[in-house]
Amino acid sequence: MRILAIDDNRTITNMIREYLNSRGHDCLVSNDGREGLNMILEQTFDAILLDLAMPKFSGYDIVKSLIQTGKIKENKILVFSAGDISEGELKILQDNGVNCSMHKTTDMLAMEKTIQNTVDKSNDLP
Repeated sequence: MRILAIDDNRTITNMIREYLNSRGHDCLVSNDGREGLNMILEQTFDAILLDLAMPKFSGYDIVKSLIQTGKIKENKILVFSAGDISEGELKILQDNGVNCSMHKTTDMLAMEKTIQNTVDKSNDLP
């Protein structure tokens, strides 16, 4: 799978990239929301891991931009956050095309399984 991880925390993106690449995936990273959005608009990914809480240009800004450009449905977006995402907030994100949400974790195998399940589930839809 080709995966893009967008998070302002370099330690997290490095950990994700190293793990996923070691498992045979092609994982690219961005530590800047605007750069990450440009990568999404210019390239194709099987899944996008998106941190919601980033300075300057957040994950919410990226989702909003993808909705405005019509690119939201072309991507499997998994939002992740260190904090809790309220049910209302999650419903709004899902209603607007976000496929999955998860808490940031150091359990890379669990994260990989969540990504794979999300991509597989999305591929089963008519």
